[in-house]
This record gives sequence, C-alpha cells and structure tokens, in this order.
Amino acid sequence: MDLLRRYKQEMTLRIAAADLSGALPLVQVSDRLTWLAEAIVAQALDYARQQLAPTVGAPGENDSLALIAYGKFGSIELGYGSDLDLVFVYQVEDPEAVTAGGARSVAAADYFARLVQRVVHLLSAQTTAGRAYEIDLELRPSGNSGLVVTSLAGFARYQRDSAWTWEHQALLRARTVAGGAALCEAIEAVRREVLERPREAAALRKAVVDMRARMRASLERRENGRWDVKQGSGGLIDAEFITQYLCLLHAAAHPAVIEYTDNWRQLEALAGAGLIEPPAKEALLAAERACRGWLHRRALQSQDNMAEDAQLAEHRGAVQALWAAIMLGEAT
Repeated sequence: MDLLRRYKQEMTLRIAAADLSGALPLVQVSDRLTWLAEAIVAQALDYARQQLAPTVGAPGENDSLALIAYGKFGSIELGYGSDLDLVFVYQVEDPEAVTAGGARSVAAADYFARLVQRVVHLLSAQTTAGRAYEIDLELRPSGNSGLVVTSLAGFARYQRDSAWTWEHQALLRARTVAGGAALCEAIEAVRREVLERPREAAALRKAVVDMRARMRASLERRENGRWDVKQGSGGLIDAEFITQYLCLLHAAAHPAVIEYTDNWRQLEALAGAGLIEPPAKEALLAAERACRGWLHRRALQSQDNMAEDAQLAEHRGAVQALWAAIMLGEAT
C-alpha cells in the first residue's frame, strides 16, 4: 500500500514539475494524471487478487471483473487531487459456481464483492504515506443503497430501465479501465445502446436544466466579489452540461458523438456533424481549457475553486450566453 502511494506521489511531482515548467500543455497533464491512475488501479486489482487467493482461491477462468471509470477519470481529464469515480461490474459463466484453489470456497458473487472491497481499501485507506486516491462509488446502480459490485445483467437492466437522465449524462463519460476484454466490450455495448436511444428535446432539456439547478443549490459556493469556477454560473460544469445535453439529444442519429468520453472530442464530433456552430464549439473549448488550467493551478497550491469576479470573465460570459441560448430554449 505504501509503495502505491509513494509511486503516485513521485509521478505526480514529476508531472507537476513538467506542467509548471511549461513542458506539458493542459491536455497532456490530464492525460498523464489519468494514465497514472489507470496504472495504480490495475496494480491494486492485481494485489487484491493475490491477497485473496490463499483464503478463497479464484473464480472460474471465464469469470471476470471490470472497473468502469466515470467523471474526470472516465473522460481522461483528471486534475491534481481528483478522486476516482468507479463502478465495478462482474460476469460469471455459472451463477452457482464457487471459487477454487483456496483454503475454502465461496460463491463467485461473494468473491467479487470481497475483491472490490479489497481494491477500494488498497487505494483509499490512510497509511503513513497517505492515500493513493479517494474512491467515490456513488455512481454505481442505485447509488449508496446499491451493491458495491453489480453483475453485468444488473448493470444493463438498471441503465435501460431505472437510470435517471443525469446518470446517462455520467454514462457519456464512462469507460472501462481494467477487466477482461469480453466483459469490457459487453459494457461498452450497453453504454452505446442506452446512449443512442432517441430522446425528445424539450423533456431532455428540462431534465438537464433541473439537475444543474439542484447541483448549484447544493454545491456552489457563493462569496461577495468571487465566483465558483467549477460550480458557478458560466463555470466548468455548465460548459460540460451543454455538451452532454447535445450528445444525448443527437446520439441516436449521430452515434459518433458518443464514441469518445471526453468533452473536447465530443464537441469536435458535434461540430463535425453540424450539430453545434463552430464559434460555439470554440467558445466552449476555450472556456473549458481556461477553467481547467486555472483549477489545476489552484489544486497545486491547495486553494479553493473561488476566483475574483474579474478573473475568467470573458469565458464565463461566453458560457452563460450559450447556456441561455441552448439550455433555456432560446435556441436548440
């Protein structure tokens, strides 16, 4: 556990040094922070399997666990200090099967629950070297009331029948980062099937706007003379929600818009299909670059997300104008 933490700290320091020296542009900083997280998560999964083997063995050869990255991890946009949004999905060939090779046998589903708990512990437990990552499991089916690990069938059923619009927004940014190839392909097939459903514009817009209002009410910080660059009006989340609305609205007719999980390439796909005007696309991309770069610097300095009102004003105004035009019904 300490090795994972020291490795993460050392590599983050190297990335930050390259960032501050100007050797790495913003996109490459996020790429490297994301790749670092992928490497550490994969190693934690391998350690967890090794630790369980003596006591409960392992499941069948064709049984598999997949780790789905959501949020900034899924969209390859991690920043310094970002937590990891993870969902764990398993698939077993025989639901009645038990593990073999250990001191005792347990049901395959029980094995995967133990495996996930061990992975989360390896990554998030506090040691003398700190934590590797904070792990957020709230995006799993049924949220905090749901199981820590879900079967592929259960994951697909929830996404098809029970998930809210905001959960489909989250699914736009989801990708598998570890697991068996067949299971990862099956999860991506579910993702595409769900996201490519036809959606009615007015109902979708209302759901997205309502969710954004709830988020701002609970998460936005407000101070005189300062604004919240992440959660505030015209901030990073507003820009992301505009992209997500457009992707969900048009994915049925233009599936290329959901091929990638990051906002930048989704916006490029939307523009390529003529679904957003080039000036609007450029304004959103510029605002996202500026806000994310500013937030990276603040995180390195252990400072909050609050900017002076005059800071990033041009980008904030552009996002506010696009929100009014696209999300408040003045244009579609």
